[in-house]
Amino acid sequence: MNPTTRKPHNSSALAALGTLLLAAAATGCSQEGRTVQAVLPVQGVAWDATSATVTQNTLGDTISVLATVKFKLQTTFANGCEARGGLELRTEGTTTEPLFVITPVARYTADEPCNIGLSGDTLQTLTVANLRLDSPRTTIADSIARFEVRGFGTPPIRFDVNVNVASSGDTTTTYVIEVEDKDTGAAAAGALVRVERLGTADVLSEGVADANGRYLFNVPCAGTAGSAADPYVVKVTYATRITILSVPLPDGALCKRREFVIVRV
Repeated sequence: MNPTTRKPHNSSALAALGTLLLAAAATGCSQEGRTVQAVLPVQGVAWDATSATVTQNTLGDTISVLATVKFKLQTTFANGCEARGGLELRTEGTTTEPLFVITPVARYTADEPCNIGLSGDTLQTLTVANLRLDSPRTTIADSIARFEVRGFGTPPIRFDVNVNVASSGDTTTTYVIEVEDKDTGAAAAGALVRVERLGTADVLSEGVADANGRYLFNVPCAGTAGSAADPYVVKVTYATRITILSVPLPDGALCKRREFVIVRV
């Protein structure tokens, strides 16, 4: 397993830093050199995979799946240093039943020029190569890897990655969207879900989340399986709350694959 991180999409936030550098000089030297470590709030997470290899032992009682999975987290920030983002991946539990924990964390020194009042959200990505989905069971669908995203101020986002994330039998791009209450983590049944092709007026689908907070739909795709398909934006309304999750290219959905999304609202 080889986790790698990429810089977040935060061009608008970083452009604003140039106009605010003078304000940083006025903060004084009282905090010079102090290291700050901030866990960032998470508004949603999406994941997909380009491929998966399935093997089975000679006795037929253990399924093993190796997949390359990309995780996409939308985090919020309260200053320019947090806008740079940063994702950590670690494992907990046993070697046979590991729990993969993703934590969005920003580290900086208090006197850095980026430590200026600035707020917004950004997308951060983490690619995990050769993620092993092992199962002492007899069905491929039971082969999973357990994940947990631990952001600031809300319950952890828990989910399983299974072989369906890289299904080779799909003929369309499938979106599986789950909506959760940001305060409790419970399924947000009845939430209104609208998915658009980012940067256009095209509506890919819209509807109401079911009793499990899930909304699923398919989009035709004529391209090669696993190739870049659609950048997208998910707009969720629940009671009086609204959350917008934006996933631009090259991190959008993959053609003839499955795009799993969890939105906290």
